[in-house]
Parts: sequence; structure tokens; C-alpha cells
Amino acid sequence: MAIILAVDPGNVTGIAWYDTSHPEDKPEVEEIEGGLRGFVDWWDRNARYLNEDDSTFEVCIEDFIIRPDTHKITREPAAYETLGYVKGTCFAAGSTCYVYGPSEHTPFSAYKIRKASKLVRLGWSTPSKDMHADSATSVLLLHLVRRHPAVARKLLKEIVMVDDVTNG
Repeated sequence: MAIILAVDPGNVTGIAWYDTSHPEDKPEVEEIEGGLRGFVDWWDRNARYLNEDDSTFEVCIEDFIIRPDTHKITREPAAYETLGYVKGTCFAAGSTCYVYGPSEHTPFSAYKIRKASKLVRLGWSTPSKDMHADSATSVLLLHLVRRHPAVARKLLKEIVMVDDVTNG
């Protein structure tokens, strides 16, 4: 089993922690302000697992894609600075960092139709102004589907069963 840290980088960075040995527990979520500096301070206090036992600690992060209109959306470099920091730190520790693009985890997110969202139905949604924690949680759910399919099947099967009971 593994402890997973999912990260949505930015000026406010969303964090979702999950322990696959307790799949019935909701992820612990947090939003860290302060861009790269705030995140590095948080990382130094909380990501201690990285050096203890790399085989049971996994990091996954949302990729930051720079597009022609990026300068209109944000003028802050925090997202790609944080992405680089996480990837570099994992590399230095000999650990793998899984990077997922926004379009990959969108089907799991709560951004779209909130009532039908997998995060909402799992009870994993923690809405905030910009939904940073929800974004980190949707990255986490995609990571479970890709790297821990048995855990993902159990979670997603439960929400399907709930839907069958409430709709049938």
C-alpha cells in the first residue's frame, strides 16, 4: 500500500493526502497560499515520507501547460515553479513523480456538473473559491485509477451502488 500526495500547483496550491491502506477514509486536503515559498515551507514540514521509504510514498502533480493566453490568465510563475520543485525534489530523492495534464483528470473533477461529479458522489469534494483542493483530489482519483486500480474500482463501485439504490 502507499501514501499518495496529490498536488495542484499555483499561487494557492491544492494538496490531497491519501493512504491506500485505508480506502474508506477521505483524503486529507489543504490549500497552501504563498506560491512557491509557501509550498516549499509546507513541503519541508510535511513531505517527510519522501526520504523514509520511497516504495510506499507516491507524488502526483497536475501539469501546468503554458498556452498563448497564459499571460492573460495569470502573470504568476508559481504553478510551473512548484511543478519544477516537486519534480526536482522527487528526482533527487530517487522517487517517481507522476505528472498529469488538466484534461486527463477533468472527468473526475468537480469543476463541471457538480451534482454528477465523482468527487461529490464520493464525498471527497471540498469546494473553495478556486477549487484548488478539489483539483488536487481529482488528480489523486486519476492516479488511483492508473496506479492503484483495485482501490479505484472499490471507490467507484461504491458510488455506482449508491446511484443504483437512489435511482432504482
